[in-house]
Amino acid sequence: MAFYYRTPEQVAASDAKRANTIAAKREKRVALSEQRKRELFARRIEERDRQRAEREQTKADARKSMRLGNLNEEERRIFLLHRLVWNAMKFRCYNPKCKQFKDYGGRGISVCDRWLESFDNFLLDMNFRPDDDHQLDRIDNNGNYEPGNCRWVPRAINMKNQRRTGRFPALSDDQKRSVFQDSVTMTVKEIAEKYNVNRQVIYSLLAKMRNGTV
Repeated sequence: MAFYYRTPEQVAASDAKRANTIAAKREKRVALSEQRKRELFARRIEERDRQRAEREQTKADARKSMRLGNLNEEERRIFLLHRLVWNAMKFRCYNPKCKQFKDYGGRGISVCDRWLESFDNFLLDMNFRPDDDHQLDRIDNNGNYEPGNCRWVPRAINMKNQRRTGRFPALSDDQKRSVFQDSVTMTVKEIAEKYNVNRQVIYSLLAKMRNGTV
């Protein structure tokens, strides 16, 4: 068997060639890895832009569909009710002639610029209420009308969350019993003036008493 003798210089050259080959392969892998990263990043950017464009298109379609001419009778009714809620919200906060102004605008409650400037923004942020029994409610009763502090809640819960004022104080149990007795000889208006409450409170209380729910 013949042996091939290599000089030290040949061995060194062979080792250098092998090292260069390994380094070249490593650089190629790194380059491919960086290329994949760039391609992956580009795809992510493209997907993000596509989703953003879809959201903007959805909003544009929603604004377009909100035009009354494109709505049927029921959709028109729902649309107008939500616009009424939006107008009432601004009316309470910015019109001193509103009876409730002192409990809203008079206390510094305001509407955020995004909603104040656009009904479309209000509707897109709040969406449609689940049903006609739901009302607009502020989570923090001392906070403003703005995204994150508003929600749709059932009417009964909203009534419980409303801030009580000195104008219509709550009736005690003894006063409630007296209201029923006074109803025999007095009118609702007279009873309301006697206890310094809204006549609607008396109407509601008497109805519950007659139904046995109080």
